[in-house]
Amino acid sequence: MTINRAALQAKLAEASSIWTAAKGDDDGIRQRRDADMMALKAVIDWARAELDIPAKHLEPLVSLAADLDDLNSGKLPTLMKRMAGRRAGNPGASTDRLMSLAIACAAVDVLSGGQNREITEIEREVARVIGMEVGKFQSRRKKLKSGKNGKQALVAYRAMRNEFQGLSRQQVFRTLEQKNWRALSESKSK
Repeated sequence: MTINRAALQAKLAEASSIWTAAKGDDDGIRQRRDADMMALKAVIDWARAELDIPAKHLEPLVSLAADLDDLNSGKLPTLMKRMAGRRAGNPGASTDRLMSLAIACAAVDVLSGGQNREITEIEREVARVIGMEVGKFQSRRKKLKSGKNGKQALVAYRAMRNEFQGLSRQQVFRTLEQKNWRALSESKSK
């Protein structure tokens, strides 16, 4: 069975739509996991069919999808357990939160076009869209750009900055407004 690129994009768009619409309650978390599994399955099927990647090389993705399914069934997979030696308490910001912040920070940089005089106003606009206090957003933005939030956040920041390049101001803000900022707003209450 051949799964072409358009079919992959359609499946990923469907998964993204479900994921974005999900609420923060238990049912919403289950919906997000289902959407994650749908996206993983689409990529796995496409990689097998179109890229002729051996099934053995896709085992980590299959395992991740199975672990998400286990979570939805109330089981805690070994992969999802806290690492030994890690102390409980404040583990820092979640990766989901840092990725969301990376998107917002990339938007500021692209919208400002490197012009420092506009950055403060753009930070205010972006902070309003994402529902974060301006000063807090500015502080988090500096920390992210300095690399203190980890490699994944920095990679996401750079990727989104590249994706936003060439988009109009309106298109960038439309993208921001369509994003589900729950990861940032949930962490504010903790």
